[in-house]
Amino acid sequence: MVFRNISTLHSTLNVWISIPSEAIYTDGSKTEKGVGAAYCRIAQNQIIESWFVKLPSQATVFQAELLALSKAVELAKTMVNQTPIKIFTDNRAAIQASSNPKSKNHIARQIFLSLLSSPNIKLNWIKAHAGYFGNESADLQAKSAADSETTNIHQIKFSKAFLKTHLKKFLTQEWQRTWEDATTGRPIHNIIPKVSFDPVCWTREEILFFTQHGPFPSYFNRFKILPSPNCSCGQVGTPLHYATECILTSSWHIKKPAENLQKIWFRRVAANKNSRLLLRKIVQHINNNRALFRPD
Repeated sequence: MVFRNISTLHSTLNVWISIPSEAIYTDGSKTEKGVGAAYCRIAQNQIIESWFVKLPSQATVFQAELLALSKAVELAKTMVNQTPIKIFTDNRAAIQASSNPKSKNHIARQIFLSLLSSPNIKLNWIKAHAGYFGNESADLQAKSAADSETTNIHQIKFSKAFLKTHLKKFLTQEWQRTWEDATTGRPIHNIIPKVSFDPVCWTREEILFFTQHGPFPSYFNRFKILPSPNCSCGQVGTPLHYATECILTSSWHIKKPAENLQKIWFRRVAANKNSRLLLRKIVQHINNNRALFRPD
Protein backbone atom coordinates (compact mmCIF):
# COMPACT_ATOMS: atom_id res chain seq x y z
CA MET A 1 0.00 0.00 0.00
CA VAL A 2 1.59 3.28 -1.12
CA PHE A 3 0.29 6.60 0.27
CA ARG A 4 0.54 9.57 -2.05
CA ASN A 5 0.27 12.18 0.71
CA ILE A 6 -0.17 12.52 4.46
CA SER A 7 -3.92 13.17 4.28
CA THR A 8 -4.42 9.89 2.42
CA LEU A 9 -2.35 8.12 5.06
CA HIS A 10 -4.38 9.55 7.93
CA SER A 11 -7.70 8.74 6.28
CA THR A 12 -6.53 5.19 5.65
CA LEU A 13 -5.41 4.74 9.24
CA ASN A 14 -8.73 5.96 10.56
CA VAL A 15 -10.71 3.38 8.57
CA TRP A 16 -11.32 0.27 10.66
CA ILE A 17 -9.84 -2.83 9.09
CA SER A 18 -11.34 -6.15 10.14
CA ILE A 19 -8.92 -8.54 11.80
CA PRO A 20 -8.43 -11.64 9.62
CA SER A 21 -8.08 -15.15 11.00
CA GLU A 22 -4.43 -15.18 9.93
CA ALA A 23 -2.06 -12.19 9.94
CA ILE A 24 1.38 -10.99 11.01
CA TYR A 25 1.78 -8.57 13.90
CA THR A 26 4.93 -6.55 14.61
CA ASP A 27 6.19 -4.47 17.50
CA GLY A 28 9.26 -2.74 18.91
CA SER A 29 9.93 -2.05 22.56
CA LYS A 30 12.45 -0.20 24.71
CA THR A 31 12.90 -0.99 28.41
CA GLU A 32 15.48 -0.19 31.07
CA LYS A 33 17.40 -3.30 30.01
CA GLY A 34 17.46 -2.76 26.26
CA VAL A 35 15.59 -2.62 22.96
CA GLY A 36 13.70 -5.44 21.29
CA ALA A 37 11.92 -6.12 18.00
CA ALA A 38 9.49 -8.93 17.22
CA TYR A 39 6.77 -10.27 14.97
CA CYS A 40 4.18 -12.98 15.50
CA ARG A 41 2.31 -14.86 12.81
CA ILE A 42 -1.13 -15.59 14.17
CA ALA A 43 -3.72 -18.07 12.89
CA GLN A 44 -6.98 -18.79 14.70
CA ASN A 45 -5.70 -16.97 17.80
CA GLN A 46 -2.63 -19.18 17.95
CA ILE A 47 1.03 -18.22 17.44
CA ILE A 48 2.24 -20.41 14.59
CA GLU A 49 5.50 -18.57 14.01
CA SER A 50 7.46 -15.83 15.74
CA TRP A 51 10.73 -13.93 15.50
CA PHE A 52 12.41 -11.62 17.96
CA VAL A 53 15.84 -10.04 18.51
CA LYS A 54 17.57 -7.75 20.95
CA LEU A 55 19.04 -4.54 19.56
CA PRO A 56 21.81 -2.29 20.92
CA SER A 57 20.66 -0.19 23.85
CA GLN A 58 21.32 2.96 21.78
CA ALA A 59 18.66 1.94 19.24
CA THR A 60 15.31 3.72 19.20
CA VAL A 61 11.82 2.23 19.32
CA PHE A 62 11.29 3.55 15.80
CA GLN A 63 14.30 1.58 14.53
CA ALA A 64 13.01 -1.54 16.32
CA GLU A 65 9.55 -1.07 14.78
CA LEU A 66 11.00 -0.74 11.29
CA LEU A 67 13.24 -3.79 11.71
CA ALA A 68 10.30 -5.92 12.87
CA LEU A 69 8.21 -4.65 9.98
CA SER A 70 11.00 -5.44 7.52
CA LYS A 71 11.30 -9.01 8.80
CA ALA A 72 7.52 -9.42 8.66
CA VAL A 73 7.49 -8.31 5.02
CA GLU A 74 10.24 -10.84 4.26
CA LEU A 75 8.08 -13.56 5.84
CA ALA A 76 4.99 -12.41 3.96
CA LYS A 77 6.82 -12.67 0.63
CA THR A 78 7.30 -16.41 1.28
CA MET A 79 3.57 -16.96 1.90
CA VAL A 80 2.74 -17.31 -1.78
CA ASN A 81 -0.48 -19.27 -1.28
CA GLN A 82 -2.20 -16.65 0.85
CA THR A 83 -3.82 -13.52 -0.59
CA PRO A 84 -3.98 -10.91 0.72
CA ILE A 85 -1.36 -11.09 3.46
CA LYS A 86 -2.03 -8.55 6.18
CA ILE A 87 0.65 -7.11 8.45
CA PHE A 88 -0.43 -5.10 11.49
CA THR A 89 1.65 -2.57 13.40
CA ASP A 90 0.64 -0.07 16.07
CA ASN A 91 3.29 2.44 15.01
CA ARG A 92 1.98 5.06 12.59
CA ALA A 93 5.42 6.61 12.09
CA ALA A 94 6.74 3.28 10.79
CA ILE A 95 3.86 3.06 8.31
CA GLN A 96 4.43 6.62 7.16
CA ALA A 97 8.19 6.08 6.70
CA SER A 98 7.64 2.81 4.84
CA SER A 99 5.23 4.52 2.49
CA ASN A 100 7.71 7.22 1.52
CA PRO A 101 10.04 6.34 -1.40
CA LYS A 102 12.35 9.19 -0.36
CA SER A 103 12.64 8.21 3.29
CA LYS A 104 16.09 8.81 4.76
CA ASN A 105 15.88 5.50 6.62
CA HIS A 106 17.35 2.65 4.55
CA ILE A 107 15.12 0.00 6.20
CA ALA A 108 12.02 2.05 5.42
CA ARG A 109 13.09 2.34 1.77
CA GLN A 110 13.60 -1.43 1.58
CA ILE A 111 10.10 -1.99 2.97
CA PHE A 112 8.67 0.44 0.43
CA LEU A 113 10.30 -1.42 -2.47
CA SER A 114 9.10 -4.78 -1.13
CA LEU A 115 5.52 -3.55 -0.80
CA LEU A 116 5.70 -2.01 -4.26
CA SER A 117 6.73 -5.34 -5.80
CA SER A 118 4.28 -7.38 -3.71
CA PRO A 119 0.83 -5.79 -3.96
CA ASN A 120 -0.71 -8.76 -2.15
CA ILE A 121 0.98 -7.65 1.09
CA LYS A 122 -1.17 -5.13 2.93
CA LEU A 123 0.28 -2.98 5.69
CA ASN A 124 -2.27 -1.86 8.31
CA TRP A 125 -2.37 0.08 11.54
CA ILE A 126 -3.89 -1.39 14.70
CA LYS A 127 -4.56 0.30 18.01
CA ALA A 128 -2.01 -0.60 20.68
CA HIS A 129 -2.97 -2.21 23.99
CA ALA A 130 -6.55 -2.72 22.90
CA GLY A 131 -6.65 -6.44 23.69
CA TYR A 132 -5.91 -7.82 20.23
CA PHE A 133 -4.18 -11.16 20.68
CA GLY A 134 -1.71 -10.73 17.82
CA ASN A 135 -0.68 -7.24 18.83
CA GLU A 136 -0.33 -8.17 22.49
CA SER A 137 1.71 -11.25 21.58
CA ALA A 138 4.15 -9.25 19.46
CA ASP A 139 4.41 -6.65 22.22
CA LEU A 140 5.22 -9.35 24.78
CA GLN A 141 7.85 -10.90 22.51
CA ALA A 142 9.50 -7.52 21.88
CA LYS A 143 9.62 -6.72 25.60
CA SER A 144 11.03 -10.17 26.39
CA ALA A 145 13.75 -9.65 23.79
CA ALA A 146 14.58 -6.22 25.23
CA ASP A 147 14.82 -7.61 28.77
CA SER A 148 16.79 -10.73 27.85
CA GLU A 149 20.39 -11.19 29.01
CA THR A 150 21.54 -12.48 25.62
CA THR A 151 24.85 -11.29 24.23
CA ASN A 152 23.67 -12.01 20.70
CA ILE A 153 22.78 -8.43 19.77
CA HIS A 154 21.34 -7.68 16.34
CA GLN A 155 23.50 -4.85 14.99
CA ILE A 156 21.86 -2.05 13.04
CA LYS A 157 23.05 0.97 11.13
CA PHE A 158 22.59 4.06 13.25
CA SER A 159 21.13 7.19 11.75
CA LYS A 160 23.11 10.38 11.18
CA ALA A 161 20.88 12.09 13.74
CA PHE A 162 21.81 9.51 16.37
CA LEU A 163 25.52 9.77 15.60
CA LYS A 164 25.42 13.56 15.77
CA THR A 165 23.62 13.43 19.12
CA HIS A 166 25.97 10.76 20.51
CA LEU A 167 29.11 12.58 19.35
CA LYS A 168 27.84 15.90 20.68
CA LYS A 169 27.20 14.30 24.07
CA PHE A 170 30.67 12.72 24.11
CA LEU A 171 32.40 15.93 23.07
CA THR A 172 30.46 17.92 25.66
CA GLN A 173 31.55 15.51 28.39
CA GLU A 174 35.19 15.78 27.29
CA TRP A 175 34.88 19.55 27.05
CA GLN A 176 33.41 19.69 30.57
CA ARG A 177 36.23 17.51 31.93
CA THR A 178 38.83 19.77 30.32
CA TRP A 179 37.07 22.86 31.66
CA GLU A 180 37.05 21.41 35.18
CA ASP A 181 40.74 20.41 35.10
CA ALA A 182 42.10 23.55 33.43
CA THR A 183 44.32 25.99 35.32
CA THR A 184 43.41 29.01 33.20
CA GLY A 185 40.12 30.82 32.76
CA ARG A 186 39.16 30.31 36.41
CA PRO A 187 37.34 33.67 36.76
CA ILE A 188 34.98 32.58 33.97
CA HIS A 189 34.72 29.03 35.36
CA ASN A 190 33.46 30.57 38.59
CA ILE A 191 30.63 32.28 36.67
CA ILE A 192 29.98 29.59 34.04
CA PRO A 193 30.91 26.20 35.56
CA LYS A 194 29.00 24.17 32.96
CA VAL A 195 30.03 24.20 29.30
CA SER A 196 27.38 24.83 26.68
CA PHE A 197 27.05 25.38 22.94
CA ASP A 198 24.69 28.27 23.67
CA PRO A 199 26.46 31.63 23.45
CA VAL A 200 26.73 33.91 26.48
CA CYS A 201 25.43 37.30 25.39
CA TRP A 202 28.04 39.54 26.96
CA THR A 203 29.24 42.80 25.46
CA ARG A 204 32.92 43.50 24.84
CA GLU A 205 33.14 45.50 28.07
CA GLU A 206 31.55 42.70 30.08
CA ILE A 207 33.98 40.16 28.62
CA LEU A 208 36.92 42.40 29.56
CA PHE A 209 35.62 42.76 33.10
CA PHE A 210 34.72 39.13 33.85
CA THR A 211 37.84 37.66 32.24
CA GLN A 212 39.84 40.33 34.11
CA HIS A 213 41.81 40.83 30.88
CA GLY A 214 40.75 44.42 30.40
CA PRO A 215 42.34 47.88 30.77
CA PHE A 216 43.28 47.32 34.39
CA PRO A 217 46.73 48.14 35.86
CA SER A 218 46.79 44.80 37.68
CA TYR A 219 46.44 42.99 34.34
CA PHE A 220 48.94 45.16 32.46
CA ASN A 221 51.49 44.81 35.26
CA ARG A 222 51.16 41.04 35.13
CA PHE A 223 52.51 41.14 31.57
CA LYS A 224 55.02 43.91 32.36
CA ILE A 225 53.18 46.46 30.25
CA LEU A 226 52.98 48.74 33.30
CA PRO A 227 55.59 48.96 36.06
CA SER A 228 52.97 48.98 38.84
CA PRO A 229 49.65 47.18 39.42
CA ASN A 230 48.27 50.19 41.27
CA CYS A 231 45.56 52.60 40.21
CA SER A 232 46.29 56.33 40.45
CA CYS A 233 44.24 56.35 43.66
CA GLY A 234 46.89 54.19 45.30
CA GLN A 235 44.98 50.91 45.47
CA VAL A 236 45.63 47.81 43.34
CA GLY A 237 43.77 48.37 40.07
CA THR A 238 41.67 45.19 39.80
CA PRO A 239 38.23 44.92 38.18
CA LEU A 240 36.68 44.52 41.64
CA HIS A 241 38.43 47.69 42.83
CA TYR A 242 36.94 49.78 40.03
CA ALA A 243 33.47 48.26 40.43
CA THR A 244 33.26 48.84 44.18
CA GLU A 245 35.65 51.40 45.70
CA CYS A 246 37.75 53.48 43.30
CA ILE A 247 37.00 57.18 43.70
CA LEU A 248 37.40 57.64 39.93
CA THR A 249 34.44 55.32 39.19
CA SER A 250 32.21 56.18 42.15
CA SER A 251 29.26 57.09 39.88
CA TRP A 252 28.76 53.43 39.01
CA HIS A 253 29.76 51.55 42.15
CA ILE A 254 28.23 48.26 43.25
CA LYS A 255 28.31 47.24 46.92
CA LYS A 256 31.63 45.63 47.78
CA PRO A 257 31.46 42.01 49.01
CA ALA A 258 33.36 40.48 51.89
CA GLU A 259 36.58 38.83 50.78
CA ASN A 260 35.21 35.32 51.27
CA LEU A 261 32.12 36.15 49.17
CA GLN A 262 33.88 37.57 46.11
CA LYS A 263 33.18 34.51 43.91
CA ILE A 264 29.48 34.69 44.74
CA TRP A 265 29.54 38.43 44.04
CA PHE A 266 30.91 37.91 40.52
CA ARG A 267 28.24 35.27 39.78
CA ARG A 268 25.42 37.49 40.98
CA VAL A 269 26.68 40.54 39.12
CA ALA A 270 27.02 38.51 35.91
CA ALA A 271 23.41 37.39 36.27
CA ASN A 272 22.05 40.91 36.87
CA LYS A 273 21.37 43.14 33.86
CA ASN A 274 21.48 46.38 35.85
CA SER A 275 24.81 45.46 37.42
CA ARG A 276 26.26 44.57 34.03
CA LEU A 277 25.17 47.96 32.71
CA LEU A 278 27.18 49.64 35.47
CA LEU A 279 30.19 47.48 34.63
CA ARG A 280 29.98 48.45 30.96
CA LYS A 281 30.04 52.14 31.91
CA ILE A 282 33.02 51.59 34.21
CA VAL A 283 35.08 49.80 31.54
CA GLN A 284 34.14 52.40 28.92
CA HIS A 285 35.19 55.18 31.31
CA ILE A 286 38.56 53.50 31.98
CA ASN A 287 39.14 52.90 28.26
CA ASN A 288 38.38 56.51 27.41
CA ASN A 289 40.58 57.91 30.20
CA ARG A 290 43.46 55.46 30.60
CA ALA A 291 46.01 58.09 31.61
CA LEU A 292 43.76 59.10 34.50
CA PHE A 293 43.95 55.63 36.03
CA ARG A 294 47.71 55.15 35.83
CA PRO A 295 49.93 56.14 38.75
CA ASP A 296 52.33 59.00 38.13
